[in-house]
Amino acid sequence: MLRQSRPAVASALYAMLVTPALAGGHNLPITAPQNAQFPPSGHKSFAAVVSAAGHLVRGSGATAASQPEGIGTYEVDFSSDVTGCAYVATLGQTGSKGTADPGMITVVGRSGVPNAIFVTTGDRHGRDKNRSFQVDVGC
Repeated sequence: MLRQSRPAVASALYAMLVTPALAGGHNLPITAPQNAQFPPSGHKSFAAVVSAAGHLVRGSGATAASQPEGIGTYEVDFSSDVTGCAYVATLGQTGSKGTADPGMITVVGRSGVPNAIFVTTGDRHGRDKNRSFQVDVGC
C-alpha cells in the first residue's frame, strides 16, 4: 500500500513545488491583504553607522556611540525612546563601498537607557572583536 502512494505523493509534490516556478509563479507581485495593518503616522525610523572604535560615523536620529564595556560591545544612543522598536544590525564598512569579513553581531535594547541599544560584535568563531556596523531601528 505504501508503494502505491509514493507516486501520488511525488506527483503532488512536483505539482506544488516545480509547476509554479516554471509558470513564473515565484515572481508574482505580492499584495497586502485588505485588513493589513500599516505603521501609524507617528512611525519613527533611526539609523546609525558605527566604527570599530565605537565612534558614530553618520546616522539619522542617532546622537552618539560608545564602547562602554570593552572589546566588541557598543552603545548607540538615539534622539528619543526606542524601547518597543525593532532593531536590525549588520557588520559592515563605515563607507559606502566594500564588504565586511564574516563575523557575528547581536543587538538588543539597552537596559536602563530607553533611548539606546546595545550591540555586540565578534569574529566568525564568536570571539569578541571590535567591528564596524550599521543599525536600523524602526518604531
